[in-house]
Amino acid sequence: MSFGLIAFALHSVSRLTSRAASAAAVFIGFGGYVIASLSSLTDWLDLPVKFMPYHYFTPDKVMLGEPVTGLNLYLAGVLVLTVLSYVGFRRRDIA
Repeated sequence: MSFGLIAFALHSVSRLTSRAASAAAVFIGFGGYVIASLSSLTDWLDLPVKFMPYHYFTPDKVMLGEPVTGLNLYLAGVLVLTVLSYVGFRRRDIA
């Protein structure tokens, strides 16, 4: 859902076509997966990985009942993207 929301926000806020917005969301998704995978190997990826949704995907912690770190930051990002999408979509001239 995160990458679908990113694609919808890019499509509604900018003048990108749906194909370009989807391609950008796929690029962010694949790049985020690669960065999240490589972040345990290097120290200089600690900051960029915090902006990727895969960093917050920790099903092992959820299943064990441990608190999920960074969930508030992730939910804030979802809220910001939702508001941007709503405002951008309402502003578009569909007719």
